[in-house]
Amino acid sequence: MEFVPLDNRIFTKYELNVDNFLAQEELIETIQNLDLSQKNMYEIVLVGNRKFTIEPRQILKLIASNNVLKIKDNTQIGFDIEEIAKQNNLRGVFVRKMIEKCKDGKYTEQQIKKAIELGLEVM
Repeated sequence: MEFVPLDNRIFTKYELNVDNFLAQEELIETIQNLDLSQKNMYEIVLVGNRKFTIEPRQILKLIASNNVLKIKDNTQIGFDIEEIAKQNNLRGVFVRKMIEKCKDGKYTEQQIKKAIELGLEVM
């Protein structure tokens, strides 16, 4: 058996690091300026530490490219959680309480990280 391509188009994943972006507008502009072939279809995977909220569906609506089918957010929060937990303010208390909940075993570490991330973004 061998693979026989029926179309010239291929589906490609493109990885984009967001460490240096300060706002979603910069990310959208960078995606629009990518040199993506019009004949192929793309999934853009966002990686790195972000400093802003990423909304993949909104970004997909705002970019002008029709060959980007999906945007996947694999980024992590750009905060140092351990350093924030040492602070004597509302953010520090919040992070310490969330870490305690993780130790209780009621929630997974991933759920706690997501809760901390959302809480710190709101503060």
